[in-house]
Amino acid sequence: MPAQKRTTLREIAEKTGYHFTTVSLALRGHHSIPEKTRDKIRIIAESMGYKPDPILSALVAYRHSKTQTTYAGTLVWLLNYEPDYKWEQIPLFKQYFEGAQKEAKTLGYQIETLNLRSEGMTAKRASDILKTRGIPGIFIPPQQKAYSTLDLDWDHFSVISFGYTLEKPQFHVISNNHFRMMYQLLEELYKLGYRKPGLVMLKKSAQRVEFKWISAYLGKNYDTPDFTNMEPLIMQDWDKKAFLSWYEKNQPDVIISGRRQIPELLPTLEEMGLRLPEDIGYADHNMSDTNTETAGIKQNGILVGKTALAQLVGMIHRNEKGIPDTPTDILVDGHWFQGPTVRSIK
Repeated sequence: MPAQKRTTLREIAEKTGYHFTTVSLALRGHHSIPEKTRDKIRIIAESMGYKPDPILSALVAYRHSKTQTTYAGTLVWLLNYEPDYKWEQIPLFKQYFEGAQKEAKTLGYQIETLNLRSEGMTAKRASDILKTRGIPGIFIPPQQKAYSTLDLDWDHFSVISFGYTLEKPQFHVISNNHFRMMYQLLEELYKLGYRKPGLVMLKKSAQRVEFKWISAYLGKNYDTPDFTNMEPLIMQDWDKKAFLSWYEKNQPDVIISGRRQIPELLPTLEEMGLRLPEDIGYADHNMSDTNTETAGIKQNGILVGKTALAQLVGMIHRNEKGIPDTPTDILVDGHWFQGPTVRSIK
């Protein structure tokens, strides 16, 4: 007599409309799944003749006994990007994610991505998916554009946002300490003997950090008598003619900029016959941790990601959900890297 076919978790998932991982957790009585959902799935599973595989259950139990951490839940990295936006290729964004993942593993959490701009996705559908799966916590990484807004049913989730590109709603924020990092960069340049630092930036880059880089640059110049005060060059888009005019007027001895944001700047200096660091210095205010080609401030992206995970898990344990009445910021300092594009000119 042939053996009776065993009902699978995927079959139950198809019948109930829940994701198969939700079904698995529900049938194990996991606390991350609401009791009402657990009961509903269990009743349907029993009606389908589902019975746990004793051999598989024993194997899972054995594996758990050999690991230091048990599964605590799934967190969501909530993307809001156009399908062709390669966020994984942006070093800092990638480091945020990697840092959070590393810390998550030590605490028994896993992180999955969900893109609000994927085909067929709506705010309501995303909210329903997250609630149905019993997701306790959400990360909101930097948005594509400054002043972005998101409209979900936030009351069910603990949420932490990276940086300042999300204008509404306002959640607790984890961010690089952009103001302090610019101050630190200028202090290091001062120690090397530079006295005419010039800042070149795109307006959209300044907007992404609420103009903190520019504010720190102006403040530090005002606070340092030896510095030659000059207006920063803030452009809508790269404008070679505007840059050459600004350079001719101000004659900076070191330029502060973002290599990723304005890749045309260094080739332009070379076209002008200026050698780095012999004729002019260059320092990046927005370096990734892996960049060794220029001097500047590295942003400690991995640490930012780890700190975000620890903060979010703490919020989950304290049952802090929804939009906070008083959002707070956690700021992570960067560190100076004296790369080959600056030198001591004392």
